[in-house]
Amino acid sequence: MVTLRLGPRPAVFVSSRSLAHQALVQNGAAFADRPPALPTNKILSSDQHNISSAFYGPTWR
Repeated sequence: MVTLRLGPRPAVFVSSRSLAHQALVQNGAAFADRPPALPTNKILSSDQHNISSAFYGPTWR
């Protein structure tokens, strides 16, 4: 597992199938959310209330 900063945000890369399964299936809720949008993107995405940018929760489900 490697973490790199791509601009202002960290990006996590998982190279092992077992680690990916553990992270995304067994601990999926920890990785389900999205980072806060930049101010201009918040306007374009209706304050993150659409399926492609919504936070994990009722709107996303």
